[in-house]
Amino acid sequence: MDRLSLIVNQVDQDCQVVPLGAYKMIPTHELISNPSFSGLKMSNITSLQNYAHLREPVHPEKKILIGRLNIIKNVTNA
Repeated sequence: MDRLSLIVNQVDQDCQVVPLGAYKMIPTHELISNPSFSGLKMSNITSLQNYAHLREPVHPEKKILIGRLNIIKNVTNA
């Protein structure tokens, strides 16, 4: 049971997706929940183009690279 729990947690961590617009970047380069996001339109919920992969970088070198190059992909509709 412990191993299964660990594997399910890892899959969940690697597969987190959010609708575009659900989060926004603030001037301090923090990603926060977008209070004005009210959800996707019914016609857009089945299109993968309306979702973004979202998780905290695991490797320290990736965190440094993201911060230095400002390569966080757009997860907002703006």
